[in-house]
Amino acid sequence: MARRPGRGLGAGLLGQQDLVGAVGFTGRYEEAAALARGFTDPGSPIRRMGFYTLCAVEAYRGRRAAALGWLDALARELPEVRADALYLAARADFLLGDGDPAPVLAAVAELEALDPRAAAEHAPGLAWLGADSRAAELARRLRPGSVLARTHEAIAAVRAGAVDRGLSALRAVADRAPVCAWRPSPLWYLAELAASEGRHAEARAALERLQGLYLPRMMWRTWAHPRGLLLLARSRAALGDLPGARAAAARLLEEWREADPSAPLLAAARETASALAG
Repeated sequence: MARRPGRGLGAGLLGQQDLVGAVGFTGRYEEAAALARGFTDPGSPIRRMGFYTLCAVEAYRGRRAAALGWLDALARELPEVRADALYLAARADFLLGDGDPAPVLAAVAELEALDPRAAAEHAPGLAWLGADSRAAELARRLRPGSVLARTHEAIAAVRAGAVDRGLSALRAVADRAPVCAWRPSPLWYLAELAASEGRHAEARAALERLQGLYLPRMMWRTWAHPRGLLLLARSRAALGDLPGARAAAARLLEEWREADPSAPLLAAARETASALAG
């Protein structure tokens, strides 16, 4: 019997996907990529997952252009994904990591034409990027009191200057639901916003808690993880934990040893590591 593409690893499809996720979660990105390449073979029953996985692996290694190339390749090879809410949502989550609202807005607009409720889930991310009016428009479709609705409200409050109220509300959400299905974690937003406000103890606690969660298949984690390591290094340093700060910075530089040389986060990580070494 001929071997089916993408099935050579054994252990069944779910086992293969779990293996790749676990390998990538431990930072063995080249190994994860090698395992996932067979998933993209024509005829593979998990072909889409192969493209998503290779996108994630490249992003984890600091190669965002190559990572986006895998999402684009998926749309070329399987153009039907352009009418797939999961693809458009994953693309929007990936693009959040660049900090530019324009591409995210474009992806969410495509998603909205297909599934308005799915598009509404991106309100917190757009609020985080500063696209306040569009985020508020989308948020009106969220179920009142839901994790995503409360997360959006909290982020919007912080962005509007009500920092104490917003962070308190976000803390309450993250305490009850540190992760929501697929979209960026309320715990991530709490960590990032606390760090941006100089609240390093809260940022460190949230980042360390986030590191303990097993989230290898969340597209947003591909940029939140490296960014979180940099924030963790800075927060630990601000709190006087220099060994912990150096460890976080060293981990990021190790994982990004083959990153795009022009990546802004790489330059920031090197600068932080150099300051900590002094």
